[in-house]
This record gives sequence, structure tokens and C-alpha cells, in this order.
Amino acid sequence: MPGGLMKNKSYEIFVSLDDDVLKIVISGSLVKKEAFDIAQAVYEIFDRYTPNKVLIDCTRFVGRLGVSDTYTHVREIKPGRHRPSRVAVFDNLENKNYFSFYETTSLNVGFNARFFGDLAKAQRWLSEKPETLP
Repeated sequence: MPGGLMKNKSYEIFVSLDDDVLKIVISGSLVKKEAFDIAQAVYEIFDRYTPNKVLIDCTRFVGRLGVSDTYTHVREIKPGRHRPSRVAVFDNLENKNYFSFYETTSLNVGFNARFFGDLAKAQRWLSEKPETLP
């Protein structure tokens, strides 16, 4: 059963299971050199629990990589073995200008990820039947 907390000086990652959705909450603040470690930790969680649906809540995480840093970052990191069928990322609306870019970048590394500024919409997307997905 998922559960637990991974702590670092600048961030925390909490993992739980809500029905059939693995929930990952990332909080703290971005230290650019730790972006790789955070992503690697998420991939390790995917491999450990092999979820089909994931909700990542990063509304309590301050700071984001810019477009060029994100592009470089996804080229350097190696995703784990397991790819969830759907990953919904719940983020603050102040970051909505990046949502489309992040979705495209996620697809480029093999993830069906959608970004949402509304938790209810993220949960609804995760609960939809696969044939209704865009």
C-alpha cells in the first residue's frame, strides 16, 4: 500500500492511494540542481507502485523550470520502466501559460500527461474512460 514521505532540504514528496489513483504531492521550493532528483523520485514511485492513473499535486511547490531548462531537463533524464496510462498534474493557475508546453514535452518522453488548474477537472479526466480521452 502506498504511503510515506520523502524529504529533502528544499522539497517533500508524499505518496498515497485514493481509490485507484496514486496521488503524489510535491511541496517545497525548486532548487534548479534538484529538479533531476525530483523527477527521478517520481519515476521511481511509478516503477514501485505501477499505477495506471496518477494525480500529481504541485500546488504547494514554489518555482518552475523555464522553457529552455525544461527542454534540456527532459532530454537528460531517463524515465523509469513503468508508464502510467494517465497522469494529471494539478498546478497553480499562475503557471497555466506553461501547461501546453509541459503536456507536449511529456508526450515526447512517453507520458500521457495533462495539466490542470482545477482539481475537480483533473480528477474527472482521470476517471473518464480511455476512449473519451483527447
